[in-house]
Amino acid sequence: MQDSRARPIGSTGTVGVFRYLDAATRPSLFRNGEVLTRRDAEGSDHGFRGVNLEPRELAVSDGRALPVHERRTLAANGFELVECPLGAGGPDFFDHDEVVRGYYPHCAALVSAKVGAEAFPFDHNVRSASGKQSRKRIVGGQQVQGPAHLVHGDYTLTSAPQRLRDLTRPPGGNDTLRAVLGSDQALIPADRAEHALGAGRFAIINLWRNIAPEPVATHPIAF
Repeated sequence: MQDSRARPIGSTGTVGVFRYLDAATRPSLFRNGEVLTRRDAEGSDHGFRGVNLEPRELAVSDGRALPVHERRTLAANGFELVECPLGAGGPDFFDHDEVVRGYYPHCAALVSAKVGAEAFPFDHNVRSASGKQSRKRIVGGQQVQGPAHLVHGDYTLTSAPQRLRDLTRPPGGNDTLRAVLGSDQALIPADRAEHALGAGRFAIINLWRNIAPEPVATHPIAF
């Protein structure tokens, strides 16, 4: 959401301006080679190809303010707001090794409990407008990324199963788990991945958390 142009509507919500792919852009639910985002050798955002955007105004509500019976769920809506505070002993999100070794297991346990299946954490980045502007770098990792100001899904019907297969091989140069797994160990056994693919029983789930105790005040994530 481009919050610089947002405006309140009464006391219950906001009208936000979202950037969607325009009507002339070829749909990319299947990979088509025409619409894509680029990453550099470190895994940082590195521009777009074929991405033509148009603004749309939509009403936005605060998910935290919804009564329990109106809360959105992962099963019904594809996303869910979960209360899971880290407490005083949370990780330093600007330390790559601390996040990968200490916070990844926490994420895996949280997702596993919600979906009732084993979870394998495999990637992360930190998004901050001020951190991007100052070129802040994560200790032992990549640069801080800026907010993604466009409506999008991270995977297509082509790239999602391909990413699962990639995780059955040793990590590449910009994979966040390279320091943990080394150059000869894979995250997911190949036979388990192929079984999941054959049965159509896998999901790639993004888990987002604000890196400060307070809710995000600018550039909030929206679903």
